[in-house]
Amino acid sequence: MLRLSPLGALVLIAVADGTALSQEIVGIDTEAGRTIVDDEWRSMFYGTTAVDWNRGVLYVDDQEEPEGIMVFSLETGEWIRTIPTLRGDGPGEFSQGRQDIALAHHGGIYASGLLRVVEFDSLGTVLDTWTPLRPPTREVCDFAGTPAVPAQGGVIRRGPEGVSEQVGPVRSRGVTVDAGPGDDIAEIVRQLVGGTYIFCSETAAYVMTTFDEGPATVEVFGLDGTVSTIVVPPERASGRECTVQETGRPCRHWSSRARIGRDDQGNVTILGSDPSTHGAIINPEAGCYALIRGDRDHRMYAIAIRADSALVLHPRIQQIPYGDQVATRVEPNSAYKVSMLPIRRISGEPCQGVLPDVPPAN
Repeated sequence: MLRLSPLGALVLIAVADGTALSQEIVGIDTEAGRTIVDDEWRSMFYGTTAVDWNRGVLYVDDQEEPEGIMVFSLETGEWIRTIPTLRGDGPGEFSQGRQDIALAHHGGIYASGLLRVVEFDSLGTVLDTWTPLRPPTREVCDFAGTPAVPAQGGVIRRGPEGVSEQVGPVRSRGVTVDAGPGDDIAEIVRQLVGGTYIFCSETAAYVMTTFDEGPATVEVFGLDGTVSTIVVPPERASGRECTVQETGRPCRHWSSRARIGRDDQGNVTILGSDPSTHGAIINPEAGCYALIRGDRDHRMYAIAIRADSALVLHPRIQQIPYGDQVATRVEPNSAYKVSMLPIRRISGEPCQGVLPDVPPAN
């Protein structure tokens, strides 16, 4: 199974104090909230999750079931079932392994491989399969009641008759990318597979492209044919300069380790695993935002925002001697704990429509 994440590497970073530029800075309160799952046998991956608030369940990739998606109750933390996502060439299977999951409109999920999307009901029964004609990508979403995947320059969704439809100025031609003179075709495909993420609503698809340098970009492809962009905050919530100590190069922007989604208020969320900035909550209409400051003493992955709280995974952490210093190793596939923790305001003014009633931090 393909998992592209920089967190498995041993990295030393150096930081220097600075001033944050964000309109609002918030943090996750680790001293409050409630624990949902706390099981030393769990080994969950933050990059493959889906949260169904209406039915109160969490879908997550757990290494205990490497060819399945485990389903847990958000109320009790109990394991409910495992939905098999098998590797293979048969019906409902994935020849290159399952890559991503997303909630489906009927209460089940979509699971995607690089080439195929499989639709499951809430009990794990295969309902349908779809092979969209586009270059390989690993992401999937529910776009107005039907599965959709990112493509080069737009989105491909399954139409009413099962025929693939293009949304936006799609440039790829089937499995062939649109490359001009001097373009690196391999790099275009790599970006689609390893650096492109998607979230969809009833009316639009939000496609986020991440980069090694600088903030990600978010393009919004409306079902009505409109195309717009959302500005990703360029600064860090910590307000500190960061460099990789071994190379002296700047750390990657926090959005390079993030995924896109939406909270229950209709705001866009960009949440990831950067230790200094968990992500941002953006009001797409007003353009304002709140940055979520990270806590290096309490490493966690925020995977969803609901009201004034964050649903987070807690990974296993190792402190490893490295010369005359100590390096922190965080394994992205090792989360053993799930918590719902409140968000507190650290500085700045409330953003319109974003966390309006969050109290200040102690």
